[in-house]
Amino acid sequence: MKHSLFIILFSVASCCSFSQSAAFEYTGRRSPAIIKEKLAKATFISEIMPEFGNRFMLPYKEQDQLNKLLQIVDAQQKKYTYPPAGIIRNRESYEEVMEYVSIGITGICGGKVLTSQGTGDKLSAKQKNLLNLVDPGTTISVRIRFRYKSWANLPPDEGSRIREGEYTVAVIPQTEAAYPGGFKQLTDHLLKNVFNKAPGPDAYRNIQQAVVAFTVNEEGKVINAKLTRSSADPRIDKLILDAVRSMPEWTPAKDAEGKKVKEQFSIPLGNDGC
Repeated sequence: MKHSLFIILFSVASCCSFSQSAAFEYTGRRSPAIIKEKLAKATFISEIMPEFGNRFMLPYKEQDQLNKLLQIVDAQQKKYTYPPAGIIRNRESYEEVMEYVSIGITGICGGKVLTSQGTGDKLSAKQKNLLNLVDPGTTISVRIRFRYKSWANLPPDEGSRIREGEYTVAVIPQTEAAYPGGFKQLTDHLLKNVFNKAPGPDAYRNIQQAVVAFTVNEEGKVINAKLTRSSADPRIDKLILDAVRSMPEWTPAKDAEGKKVKEQFSIPLGNDGC
């Protein structure tokens, strides 16, 4: 009886361990992305913000107020059933509601963080220069300060108050660096070298906290691996970094002219599931 109970408990534990490991799957970048060469051609802020309609972030209460005003715009223009359910709005709907006060663009250029401010939706010369210099594989942050337009008929103190929201977009080369075998093989590498080796009963939960960043250089080698968010367990942190540093060579990224270029990656090891 005891022997049978042990087998059952061992099987359940093994199954749970396997299902937790199997729950992790890297499927690529989750954030919106824009090809670096398109940045050089941009004239207006809207041209560097794909998926703005469902990626512009505000504090919860502010987001709720904005959504209510956008519903009015949608109803007036008869674009959607009122109130809309789970739609992705276009930029024009936001511009019917928002009056820009200032727009700040922050990016990483040559490894340094640079910020440039503008006062409207047309990019300034300094903002365009920043966009031309931004490193592939990094993220651009656009911070928008705005007021609501007068038609919203808000109380004076509410109507004049400046709100601030943020939009982020990844900058990618024309052809991104590729792991040999694709995302499936990359997932298998991380499962084998991190999830299946992690010590202790809390290992899976700790792994999920971690985010690892690295660069694939012009030769396809993985360099500059670092944790941008720790697992809170030094043993697991070491497993993650060792796993990334032991990756085989990637196919390097290329720009629009076919020249090999560096690309930076950030992989969150957390995932929904068991």
